[in-house]
Amino acid sequence: MKRYYSSVMIIITLILFLFFLPFPDSAQTKETGFIFLGKYQIHYDQSFQDDTGEDGILNKTSYFMDDSLVLTIWDNNQDGLPDAWFSYDKEEYLILQAEDVTGDGQPDEFLHFNREEELTKRKTRQEIEAELVTKSPIFPPKSVEESLVSAELPTHTFVSDHGKLSLTIADLELESRESGELAWILTLTMKAESDLRLDATEYWFVYPDCPKEDVYASGDSEGILYEYPYDPDRNYDKVFTEYQEKWYYSGEEVSRRFTLPLCMEAYWQYESTRVDLVQAVEYYLTLDDRIETLEWEFSSP
Repeated sequence: MKRYYSSVMIIITLILFLFFLPFPDSAQTKETGFIFLGKYQIHYDQSFQDDTGEDGILNKTSYFMDDSLVLTIWDNNQDGLPDAWFSYDKEEYLILQAEDVTGDGQPDEFLHFNREEELTKRKTRQEIEAELVTKSPIFPPKSVEESLVSAELPTHTFVSDHGKLSLTIADLELESRESGELAWILTLTMKAESDLRLDATEYWFVYPDCPKEDVYASGDSEGILYEYPYDPDRNYDKVFTEYQEKWYYSGEEVSRRFTLPLCMEAYWQYESTRVDLVQAVEYYLTLDDRIETLEWEFSSP
């Protein structure tokens, strides 16, 4: 009898435990990415989905960056499409609210607020698109193959230390990648007076409006080392899976593309596209193993 009573009590206790056990009504995802809200790019490293109505439908997504709330997106009518966006600054003050008034899941009205929760500016999607056509080369992001802005560029020619190699910056374009990031693309023309093999490189990139992106890159035929003087935790070494050998042969004219990514934080905040290649040093070897050094530089518009 006692054994039966004990079994019953264990079953009752288990049922009560399961009954009061809280079931999750949210889903957490840890990832790094960004979301476009109008012309603004909002970065995040965590996101949560919530069922605020406790009806089994996830209708709210919250995005965090370094444990600070940066964006919430709501599906108020539960049709599977977002219809309200709330963006916050680093101290979690509401700075931007957007609403979908046409039911297509895209923001149509943008309301800007100060820290006193006063409305400071109201804009429509059409107004923002018009601004982006004149001020910004992307809305929405285009593929990397699409050339969006061409700049008038004076001819810049650089000659190696013994005159065995000339480099000309022949063209400059501001292009957008599928990720939404922008980059200056330099088209270089190289012409050697004798056979040369590229042996090593050193490049110094400086971002006047975004110093934390400054980077020093040095490489050879086996890999590249990236060093960030203001953010050493980002330093990394990229090792090539195969030996990379590049030759420039006598009299042959070679076209080469060089990419200078923008600092997107400065771009969205200041509309700045500035990035300077303050010095590029390229080391070549001749057939008799003599070193030929070419130095060049570039300052973006």
